Amino acid sequence: EFIAGFGDQVGNLSADAMARARASLLSRINQRDDALPDRADRYWRELDDEEFEFDSRERLSAAVEATTIGDMQQFVRRFGGPSTPALVIHAAGSVASGDGDSGQVTRLTILDHAAFKQSHAVF
Repeated sequence: EFIAGFGDQVGNLSADAMARARASLLSRINQRDDALPDRADRYWRELDDEEFEFDSRERLSAAVEATTIGDMQQFVRRFGGPSTPALVIHAAGSVASGDGDSGQVTRLTILDHAAFKQSHAVF
């Protein structure tokens, strides 16, 4: 339902709205580390993700800059239509501890159902 509703929003997305959304996202991606532990955590995540150049923020920023409304519409057509039987979101990282404290997700990968079935055992 979210992806279908998102498709309607993308279909009506103006260039100005896309620019505002892009600027907001870039601001979050490139947010300065306020303290040394924040920077250390970011570097540990880079190591865990095997990003040994420590430039994932820069590469992600470049990808966001390059994303067009057409790219967004293509995503919705690929994953938001009734012909897509499932959209699997795989997140590797910490999870809620049960005491109300939600953990931080370190990675997010979006796979279509066919690719997931080909590369993973389905139980």
